[in-house]
Amino acid sequence: MVFDGGERWHFWARLALYACTKFWGGAGFILIPHNNGTVHPTLLAAARAYDPDYVVTLQRTIRSIEQAMPGALNLLDSEGKPSEGTARDQLIERAGDRPIPWGADEQARKRVAEVCSSHRRRHISDETGWDEHVTWLAAYGDTAHLTKAADISGNLTDACLSAPPEWDGVFGVAVAARCGAVEEPQLGGEPRLDEPESRRLGSWLVDPAGGLGTPPPDIVWHPAAVSNVDPGSLATAFERTKLGLTVIGRGIRSRRRIVVSIGDAAEDFALAYVYERLYGGGLWLPTVWLTLNGTGERGIDFAVRTAISDHVLKGDTVTVTTTSVDESTLDSIVTDLRQPILWTPGDEESMVRQYEERLTRSSVDWPVEGVQFLAVADQYNQDYAIPITRSDAGDIEMVVPCPPPAINHPVLAASTALRWQADIELIEAIMPHGRGLDGHAAVLAEGADPYVTWVRSGRDGIVYESERYDFIAAGTPPMSRLARPRFRVPSLATWADLMARQDGKRMEFSGAGRRVEVMRRLWGDRAALAAHFAGPMLSVLRTFRPTGKKSESEFEETDGSVLPTGAGEHLWEGYLTFAGILKYGKAEAGKETDFRRQVDDLLARGVLRRGLILGCAQCGKPAFTTIDNLAQVNRCPRCSALNDLSQPRWRKPDTEPQWYYDLHPTVREHLSQDGDIPLLLSHYLRTKARRYVDVAELELKDAAGNPLAEADLIALSDGQLITAEAKRPGSLGKAKLAQAAAKRALLAEQLHADQIILATADSQWQEASINALCKQVRTRPWAIPAPCIRLVCGLGTDRIVDLCVDIETGQTSPWR
Repeated sequence: MVFDGGERWHFWARLALYACTKFWGGAGFILIPHNNGTVHPTLLAAARAYDPDYVVTLQRTIRSIEQAMPGALNLLDSEGKPSEGTARDQLIERAGDRPIPWGADEQARKRVAEVCSSHRRRHISDETGWDEHVTWLAAYGDTAHLTKAADISGNLTDACLSAPPEWDGVFGVAVAARCGAVEEPQLGGEPRLDEPESRRLGSWLVDPAGGLGTPPPDIVWHPAAVSNVDPGSLATAFERTKLGLTVIGRGIRSRRRIVVSIGDAAEDFALAYVYERLYGGGLWLPTVWLTLNGTGERGIDFAVRTAISDHVLKGDTVTVTTTSVDESTLDSIVTDLRQPILWTPGDEESMVRQYEERLTRSSVDWPVEGVQFLAVADQYNQDYAIPITRSDAGDIEMVVPCPPPAINHPVLAASTALRWQADIELIEAIMPHGRGLDGHAAVLAEGADPYVTWVRSGRDGIVYESERYDFIAAGTPPMSRLARPRFRVPSLATWADLMARQDGKRMEFSGAGRRVEVMRRLWGDRAALAAHFAGPMLSVLRTFRPTGKKSESEFEETDGSVLPTGAGEHLWEGYLTFAGILKYGKAEAGKETDFRRQVDDLLARGVLRRGLILGCAQCGKPAFTTIDNLAQVNRCPRCSALNDLSQPRWRKPDTEPQWYYDLHPTVREHLSQDGDIPLLLSHYLRTKARRYVDVAELELKDAAGNPLAEADLIALSDGQLITAEAKRPGSLGKAKLAQAAAKRALLAEQLHADQIILATADSQWQEASINALCKQVRTRPWAIPAPCIRLVCGLGTDRIVDLCVDIETGQTSPWR
């Protein structure tokens, strides 16, 4: 939910949290503030990782605007005159719930939606925009397609912890963020708490499990007067929104990371709030809760230090960050927080080192791994066997519709107003998730009705609404009212083309890409293809590359032969014997059987061809004849003369002919253009990933078919989308260096890539190429979070170097 992060942000944040508390699942919603329509880049990245089903604004009403900004609205009476005084108050009383559009809110909402993959689709009659059906959330009244908590369990009757409506300021926001809000917030001020009450409440907010603080009776809500209630025994108002739901995590994070966001801006609060929702480790620290220059809440300050100390001693990583505090102040805070509060005799230095290592100041990253979300209890991991078809391009399509996404929880199932989302993942398929692709165009199977329900490509797979939007006859059973779409998962090449076509472009295989596709079919799949090129056979395959001079490919007589090809004998191609294969493969003694097995495998695949080199009695030219075409009488491929298969035709040895091996012409051509480098990169990346798929040599073209840029490799590695340039020399060139770098950035922008890789067989990349790419990434106006730059050097050697580049400085460090 996007809300106003300006001067009155405490009020708008509390109102947004009040709205969240009204809806089922609201405890999992996140808040994104804006300032005059502008959203902080860190929060854009956070929203992208969160992967919302809907991006909405907090709906403003006449009453809420009048509270936050008295007199800001121009209200006219029935005679068209400005309404003032008592008449204005009465008008606001009567029409206070009337929604008022706010341009800056919608501008910010669209900016957040642009980096996400929420429910939306390209409208048939509108080629320039998106069609969305949920764009606002009402603090008053209903919001279509979302379920109010009261529609499931009825009105709230039990006591709970809730932000008091009159509590504003830092404590008001912090309590609402922790507990939710049952009653509509009012514009007010900080609660009047004495020092012990302030210390206990702040300590509870900072570290609820630490035992240093307790919730005060003031935040206990009950519909009637109540006494003798222990606040510590009560659930929060947010708990009601999680009826039948449980928190689950997707993926594994090797070490828990705690983010401490310091500052008094709306962005500081939201950063911690979102991190807490996503990873369970966000802590907001307003500056008034820290002891700075002798000021601040000393009791809360001690609770902060205690909480941080617990995390450091458990081995957690604590990251201190801010969006508003100046550099020198933040440095002072970090230095102060690094002071241990407890240690044993003689252990102080070791404790200080632990704090310095584990408590750092840096920006926040938002990994997909380890993200938490709410799912229906006991129904978040159900497996079904579904028949599928697989095209030659690798597209997978379901033959039958999805099973009904029925809910078993008795209370939830009994609610006729319930609306929910279903996540679908086809286990055998790997495709980039999210990234703004229209789900209706990308993942609906051919012939499926695009309007039966709303579909999107989400962070964890395909997501669709449970509700059907086509005709449903009266009396239809509840199970038959549920949407059951039929889906497909496009291959990486198809997906890239869909991303391009969404912007009026297209992506298709280049000439090199078509060669690789031929090779993929020969080897069976890209993994086997890349593995062969990364093994000892690569040096053998390279000897088959055509050359311009015969002397460049001379072999000893027992190792092979070189023959001219084409008119004018302008190219020379090598043919190896098995002895030559062993020699150029550098086979060790006793490893001959391994090479024999690999050669036989390549022969069976059609990559290698066995045959004889026979001379012609008429034209005198030798030529290679495959074993499939050999006969007692053979036709010369050059002059068509017929020749007996006799010793003068093969010349040596004198006894029986020598077998030679030819390489498939497509593989020869690919190797002659350094096509092995992208395959070496492919194999390297595959060995570093748990889930990996890639495609080579795709070309981005405009609507007229003009080439814009080419990717040597596009890969999806553990959810990270990679575009790569793979070259033998470590340079993007000299004459058009800036243009070459711009093409790398254009491809990454088009595909919403996470990484741009520069790969080379050289030991390093030239500094000029690195700086040119850094400049392009640094200065480009990215609509999405900018990709990181990665260097992979030494491909084809036993010393591969993998580096990350700082786009601001060009400095490198080991890839994480």
